[in-house]
Amino acid sequence: MICKTESFGNAYPYFVRQGESVRAYATAEEAIQAVPRTDRIVDPAGIMEIFNFHHMCGMRSLVQSVKRMPWRAELTEDGAIVRRPPIPHGLAHVDAAAAAKELCRLLEAELLEAIGSRKKVYVLLTGGLDSRMTAGVLHRARAQIGAEIVALTWGFEKSRDVQYARRIADAYGWNFIHVPYGADWTWDNVECMATWGGAEIAGFHLHAMNWFKNASKDDLVIASSYGDSVGRAEFSGVHLLNLQRPVPMNYTGLVHPYLEEACLCQAREDVASAWDLVENGPDCVKWEHHQQENYMRRMIGHAMDRIRVFTGFHQAFTSEPVVKFMWGLCPMMRDGAIYANAFRQLDDRLYRLPWARTGIAPDGTTKESDASLSGDYHDYERWCRNDLAERLEEHAFNGELYKMGFLFAPIWNRLYRNWRRVQGMKASGAVRNVVVLAQIDIARRKFQLQPCRRSEYWRDQIRGVAWPLVHQIRRFRTGDR
Repeated sequence: MICKTESFGNAYPYFVRQGESVRAYATAEEAIQAVPRTDRIVDPAGIMEIFNFHHMCGMRSLVQSVKRMPWRAELTEDGAIVRRPPIPHGLAHVDAAAAAKELCRLLEAELLEAIGSRKKVYVLLTGGLDSRMTAGVLHRARAQIGAEIVALTWGFEKSRDVQYARRIADAYGWNFIHVPYGADWTWDNVECMATWGGAEIAGFHLHAMNWFKNASKDDLVIASSYGDSVGRAEFSGVHLLNLQRPVPMNYTGLVHPYLEEACLCQAREDVASAWDLVENGPDCVKWEHHQQENYMRRMIGHAMDRIRVFTGFHQAFTSEPVVKFMWGLCPMMRDGAIYANAFRQLDDRLYRLPWARTGIAPDGTTKESDASLSGDYHDYERWCRNDLAERLEEHAFNGELYKMGFLFAPIWNRLYRNWRRVQGMKASGAVRNVVVLAQIDIARRKFQLQPCRRSEYWRDQIRGVAWPLVHQIRRFRTGDR
């Protein structure tokens, strides 16, 4: 066996088959550089997945010959992937107060084991519910912890996230570090994600993680990214029971029509691989596996992996006992009631502290009185469209990138004309697409990537006259009305 991965929150290496040998690599950068230059062919299916889901799925990467380990799997010496069955879901009904008590007990055991004998622990603290759960459990177990605990957060000083994190740190007597960041940090993150991260997600998800270059290798950073999904069965604000079947599609139209059908077929296989060996049950179980293996592993987890470059790192809520307990509950029970009870049991101040997302506390009555505090802790959209626009356009809209063969010229040109002026919900999507294209171009230059097909600019322009109608018909047929 070359390497093995767990279900949640761990590192997921890359691997490359070269002849009869297989080698694993810690980062996309290392893996791509291990591939002979002539074999570094861009993968249009992976690029389509980024435009579709904001992350890649399955084992895909930017380069066709580089694969990423799935969760709960082993990579054998002959290059085979052997997957293990996942933790099963259940339908147990438990009183919310009792469930909260057990969750806190299991989370405490997980965190104490992760900390061990370390001397310094950084807790990524925000105004969210998950990191305050972690903070409350650590504070309750303080007598058993020999490490110095430092709370750290990033973003606008006058945001709820920063101010609520500061309030918790002050209440617990922890040192507090606030890392402000703006357009310059964002550009550094774009370049970092293009090279170190293989252009797999938009670089602004790295936030201020490069700050941890200041940390010691012996320190530990604790994040709570999995709290929403494991603790409250919520993914990007959507509860497990309301998740929809993930449907790959060429949503933006940026991927060339000649490549579309093959890419969609591969993307559907990548998505479905998330529920390999999953027990029979309701569809929502499959959709949760997709969210965990693809969204959490390939986007949130990939961004947080940046911290591992500098120091020790642990994702709270990921131990097998915690996941086994929470997944064993009836999905209807995995909601805010368990957290509300946990806050009351841990520290009533956490119960009465407003939630950054809404400005209302878990007690349902306490509201934020300071109207000057913002619910946003960053302004990536404005930074990209103003401060970074020229640098992004230099990379996202140049002829050498088009020669990679995956782009459809009419849609690409339309994005160039409109991305800085489109408003509303479409604005963030346009900015993200430009960032992704810029990162692919930076990666192209860094790794000397090879095209997936021969580009035909003027033929594409002619096809573009009919393409909008064809694209709308295909979207209608797939149910995206």
